[in-house]
Amino acid sequence: MGLTVPLIDRPLLKDVASGTSPGVDVAGCANLCIYAVGGVGVSAGAVTIEESHDINYPGAWTPIGTAVTFIVGVAAPVRLAGTAKAIRARITTPVTGGTASVYVVGR
Repeated sequence: MGLTVPLIDRPLLKDVASGTSPGVDVAGCANLCIYAVGGVGVSAGAVTIEESHDINYPGAWTPIGTAVTFIVGVAAPVRLAGTAKAIRARITTPVTGGTASVYVVGR
């Protein structure tokens, strides 16, 4: 029985209060888990995970599900089953009182 290694395991956004991550190629991943982590002092803020057909697509990306609220000290998971070509994280409610991070793991 071998170790299952993720195809992707990286931050999308790190210690930010606003912004949008670059697109990340997740083709080949049948399952993704996104972790939204609020830093010390965060009192508000939310992130929306979006998808597109191209990591460099300049137009409007499509939201996957609903926005996830950042919670201090909690790695709130969002599990996505199915396939996508590219995803990104966009802060849709500015983070106040601190910063937040978003990570993706996929297999």
